[in-house]
Amino acid sequence: FANSYNLYNQIPVLIEFNEIGNKDISQLIRHFLSISSTEYKDLIQKANITLLVDDIDFSNDNSSKIAHFLKTNPRVRIIATKEQILEGNLPDDFIDSNIDFNFNLAFIQNFKSAQIKDLITKWFPSQNDDYRDRINRLIKNFESLSLPRTPLSVTLFLWIIDKQENQPINNAILTEQVVKNLLEEINVENIYRDTFNFSNKQRLLAFIAKLMHDNGDENFSYRITYSCLLEKATEYLTTRFSGSTEKVIGDFIKRGILSFSEQNYVKFKFAFLYHYFLSKQISFDSSFKSEIFTLDNCLNYMDELDYYSGLFTDSQELLELSQALLITVFKEMNDDIIENYDKIDLFFESKDSLSCRLNIDRIKQKPNEKELEKLYDTQLSNIPIKRAIEKREISNRKPLDKTLKFAAQIFKNLEEIDDFDMKKSALRNIITSSISFLILYRDSILYYYVKNKKGPVGLPPNINFGFFIRILPMLHQVLISDWIGTQKTKSTIFKKINSDKQVLNISEYERFLTLFMYADIKGADYQIMIKDFLKNTKWRYLKDFGVIKLITYYYMRSKTKESDLMYLNLISDLKLNLKQLDAQNKSEFMRNLELSKNRNRRKQ
Repeated sequence: FANSYNLYNQIPVLIEFNEIGNKDISQLIRHFLSISSTEYKDLIQKANITLLVDDIDFSNDNSSKIAHFLKTNPRVRIIATKEQILEGNLPDDFIDSNIDFNFNLAFIQNFKSAQIKDLITKWFPSQNDDYRDRINRLIKNFESLSLPRTPLSVTLFLWIIDKQENQPINNAILTEQVVKNLLEEINVENIYRDTFNFSNKQRLLAFIAKLMHDNGDENFSYRITYSCLLEKATEYLTTRFSGSTEKVIGDFIKRGILSFSEQNYVKFKFAFLYHYFLSKQISFDSSFKSEIFTLDNCLNYMDELDYYSGLFTDSQELLELSQALLITVFKEMNDDIIENYDKIDLFFESKDSLSCRLNIDRIKQKPNEKELEKLYDTQLSNIPIKRAIEKREISNRKPLDKTLKFAAQIFKNLEEIDDFDMKKSALRNIITSSISFLILYRDSILYYYVKNKKGPVGLPPNINFGFFIRILPMLHQVLISDWIGTQKTKSTIFKKINSDKQVLNISEYERFLTLFMYADIKGADYQIMIKDFLKNTKWRYLKDFGVIKLITYYYMRSKTKESDLMYLNLISDLKLNLKQLDAQNKSEFMRNLELSKNRNRRKQ
């Protein structure tokens, strides 16, 4: 409005609803525009004023005050915003309100995948072929941080991905860039810009996170009273900064880092911000770090240590801690796995084939864009927007699943550690432990099924239990690949693949896990390595999984005729080996697939 006054002929007045208090609307307008009472009387009669009211609350009496002011001042109009958890639903307090604002309603809704794709292709016009990878990367980031997928959020994350293109993109770096953009440009008054920089603001917010951790109400997102925050922050800033603590805290609230409620409580607006700043405090506070960096306590701070490892990617101390925990928890099981390595493949082997259940005609035509968009929309709609900070359950227990995930998270983030042998040993420990966990998990759900004649709660719905048990080792490979596989861990994974060739006491399944982890991140020559492995392995179940993995690569990766032919040849050869295809039918099968693929290309 201010920049386009000649176009709209409107004078904007910004009002924070929760700051109205006992003030009259006329007072707020005069204060915002810095005009006298006499000037205000003349202005209100002659000018067109638009009130921009942020965080309006229709259950509060101040909304009646605004409505009355608008009724008595017909030249004034209002644009109001209100945050709503359920997308597309009207707020309950608006529906129940007797106040007639006569609003035109609009919703700032989350982007769907088609809109994300369109934005990506405009942002990266020369890299359109890679947009699916970018969408997947974006979806993973929104999933792990539980962020809203509004146009602003998606745009901000694309900008960060573009800026960080040649650097590791982990949650800590991503969050740091978000925070930097929120804090670098301070408020309109440019207060303390020269004397209170980004580093100072981060340290203060880290102090606040620790204050909430120690004194906050754990049942309500670790909130603390505004008066307590002001008192402690003032004490903290006494020797660091001479400006107004109240203005600093107020600016954090305006910037959306902190959230202020009518009951005079303050908390972090999003859970990920609280965990991020608490992780920063670990690096600032040696006693806090000593408290967390223990075998008994580290699992209680998984989110914070995930961020910490993403910020300090050369922390050998943290890698040693995560490995010590992994060894402590999994030692007996891993010893048994190593000693009885030759029984692992026998444990998973089956005469039943999963790949033969796939209708081979379906790989004649790749999914079209609408089908892919529907898939992405399903993924996006299942991601919760998490604002509340969950209560931390302090425990000395070391659950197998949390221990394994913790070790995988730390390993993935610590790519700058120079000790390559240490990283290779860590990767081997994680994969061996993951196999131990898989076997124990498989046994436990089989035992449950035998005892209760049904699968346990939490298994995928509408799926045959026997099929789930059979495909479980491949699902496990996908999970471990997701936890560990990045471009930064690729060299360690490649070294393990080569060193595994010299080792006798590991299972073929372990080789499969490592190889397809490498293939999932598109390591160099992965197709040749897959072909060699699947050709030489004697285990039917691994060839079977190989067919399924190759079909997914064909669907989602293959972009050229030569690549299509390579995948289809490999799939056909494996199906011949599994006796799912007759040799005399192979050439016809390949020719039909090629013709069908060409027709599909012309349609697209």
